[in-house]
Amino acid sequence: LAKFGLAQQAENLLKEMDHKHKLGDLKQGPGIIHHTAILNAWAKTDDNKAIPRAEALFEKMKDDPTLDLDLAAYHGLLLNYAVRGMSKKARRLLQVILDSDTLSPNRNTFTMVIDPYSRS
Repeated sequence: LAKFGLAQQAENLLKEMDHKHKLGDLKQGPGIIHHTAILNAWAKTDDNKAIPRAEALFEKMKDDPTLDLDLAAYHGLLLNYAVRGMSKKARRLLQVILDSDTLSPNRNTFTMVIDPYSRS
């Protein structure tokens, strides 16, 4: 679903997975990889609510003690900013990564931050 920009449907599946886990129908609930896939799905859609939805999901992920946000999760939100030319937001998120004790940016990180400047 994520590859076709069907972010809302993908997010609904994430919620369904979480619900089934809480009911005991699934041994494990959604993990960081599932949430990051939804961030990537929001980046691939032309839905005008994509940025607020991606940001809300990212905040939820940060607040969830069972999720250990990795660089890929940050890249998911950066991708949302990059494809929409949101250079200021991308630069602020890069600074969060740079200030982190647990994350190290890589070439892809910087590319995603540089790219929006060409779209501005």
